[in-house]
Amino acid sequence: MSRKKIQIKKRVWVHEFILDRIPPFSYLPRFWALIAQLIIMEVVGLLCVIVFSLPLRSAILGTLAILAVVVWSAIAHRISLPLKKARLPKNPDDRRTISKYRRLIFSEKHYEAMAGSIFTLLLALYVIFPGKQNLDYWLGGNPGVLPLALSLLLLWEVSYRVGLGMWTTLLASVRSSWLKKAVDKRGGHVPYGSLDYLEKTDLMNMIMAFPAFMLLPIVLSDFILLMVLVGYCIFVVSISAVSIFNLRRVPPYPDEIKQLLKTGRFAYFGSSDGHGRPHITPVIYVFDGRSAFIITSKVSKKLKNLKENRNTAMLIDIRNPEEPLNNRAALLRGKATVYGVPRVLAHPIQMLRLRRLFHRKYPAYVKKYAEKGHLLPAAWRTTLLLRRLIVRVDVESMLYWEKARLIRIPG
Repeated sequence: MSRKKIQIKKRVWVHEFILDRIPPFSYLPRFWALIAQLIIMEVVGLLCVIVFSLPLRSAILGTLAILAVVVWSAIAHRISLPLKKARLPKNPDDRRTISKYRRLIFSEKHYEAMAGSIFTLLLALYVIFPGKQNLDYWLGGNPGVLPLALSLLLLWEVSYRVGLGMWTTLLASVRSSWLKKAVDKRGGHVPYGSLDYLEKTDLMNMIMAFPAFMLLPIVLSDFILLMVLVGYCIFVVSISAVSIFNLRRVPPYPDEIKQLLKTGRFAYFGSSDGHGRPHITPVIYVFDGRSAFIITSKVSKKLKNLKENRNTAMLIDIRNPEEPLNNRAALLRGKATVYGVPRVLAHPIQMLRLRRLFHRKYPAYVKKYAEKGHLLPAAWRTTLLLRRLIVRVDVESMLYWEKARLIRIPG
């Protein structure tokens, strides 16, 4: 591992520095460190309410703010960890773009803390002067110096997370724009593996908006604070959506491979059980531009294997028997995800799109099963969820053959 990569991994956000370096959090795994943070902040808050005889709503509102802070921290961890561990693309242009993005997002200048500090200052000035009625509502009249100081500390914790969410979201959108322009300029593609983890990062950025809803009871009585909260949510969700939109316009595969995956009629699906025993079956499949999807029986051997081992491979092969060297094939290696009831219900638009892809690609197959499916054994019927499940293959690496010439596609 290079020194540069080690330095990137050592860079952390301010709240990560606290959890990693300050006892007792530094002695605990990240999950338990967040739980400890929640407990300590809650205990201190409740003691403050009891000792200074603050109203009950102070305890309730403070608990909501503390929960929001901890949930924000957990989401931020889910954002930072993949970014620190992910491999950089091999293409020099893409590598420079992603490297620049990671240097900025984990900058030693802590831009996220700067954004949080500015946000804290503006909110503190507002609630101390024109919005003083908020302090009276949160803490009651004349709460004392210590409750006021703890409230301002909690305000910083919330504001820092808001600044972090805005910074990571805005920077991700800029990164997607850089990447799209670089690919448009040179042509070609960015490997799916790089785009996949960046898109998951953008989705986690989008989720950074949702802890703000825990703060609604706190700001509901103040129109300005309510608008600030709503504006933050709209900003994070909309900018993340723009970033994802730009990422999805970046080609994840070379054109010839994308065409092969879309036009290939059959594939060989390989899986193995927990002991490594292989299993291969022919399947029909569809390709949505990023992932391949198959539908398999709930009692199939491959589904049993996938429950023990998610690693899988798919081979799509098109060849002319008259000319053995006139062939095209792609071998996809990756992780399989089985769509149970919760995942199907959570992705209704994707389900409708997959249904349309299967109907368009295999009209005769779909028609035959619709008309005579009741004559088939129960395990072969196509009733989704009851008899069959959807399996998605996320590609991590790929090999491509064309006229007996092997091309290795970076993952």
